[in-house]
Amino acid sequence: MYHSELAGCIRHFEFPIFKVLDCADPVGVFERTGNPFALVIAAHQAALKTRGKPELRYEERFRLVHQLRRGGLDKQKVRDLAKVMIWLTRLPEELELRFVEEWDKLQGEERVMTIDELPWPWEAVMMERGRKEGRSKGLKEGQAKGLLEARRQAVLEALETRFGDVGEEVREQVEDLTDEARLRQAHRLAITAPSLRKFSAAF
Repeated sequence: MYHSELAGCIRHFEFPIFKVLDCADPVGVFERTGNPFALVIAAHQAALKTRGKPELRYEERFRLVHQLRRGGLDKQKVRDLAKVMIWLTRLPEELELRFVEEWDKLQGEERVMTIDELPWPWEAVMMERGRKEGRSKGLKEGQAKGLLEARRQAVLEALETRFGDVGEEVREQVEDLTDEARLRQAHRLAITAPSLRKFSAAF
């Protein structure tokens, strides 16, 4: 509800309340109308209904993202919406990695979008890449490198989501950050900075 008064004039608005769980069959709504927001509602419902049930959440996420891909939307919309749906249904590291593997299998079977084209929670995946590299360079060194790379990617992902293409100069600024504390600070600023220029000036 919004209410304001000025010089004897009164403005009063009342907004209807929408509860996510009250939306019946959002997947069916998407199939009938093509409204992509219906699948975001479905992902939110899945997150609420599968708290403490990671295996069930995994199945729900895969089903919904697969439904999104098959919905006839253009590639960029699929990317943007999939990112929201994946973050709504965040999973333990083991299941995040399983999701990556299963999605890549579909590339071979159905020639669908690869996982490199589909955003996912960076931390667990990049940590795993660090572990693999660590087999030859030392596990701890590989994990640390993977974590730093994950944080850089998270910063760039946040900036691109908010401001679009960040340009080579800003990308190089982020890539040059090698301190974990500075990267955490950069990630917070990437989310809160009012403009790309303000972010760049801080580094």
